[in-house]
Amino acid sequence: METAKARILASLKAAGPKGSTNVELSAIQLRYGGSTHELQKEGYDITITRVEGGLFLYVLDMSKSTTEGL
Repeated sequence: METAKARILASLKAAGPKGSTNVELSAIQLRYGGSTHELQKEGYDITITRVEGGLFLYVLDMSKSTTEGL
């Protein structure tokens, strides 16, 4: 069974440098923040940028991530 965290990671990888918005991530998991925080603790470099209002962009930088098995 694929976990929500794994689906969040797959979405960020698939989005590449264009990133995924919080709207897109919340469609995968309503409390996506917990998964993104866990991924960051595991060594994934995820940048969070406010676009406007309540819209945020999450970008996974594979070149700066320290987790093995990327």
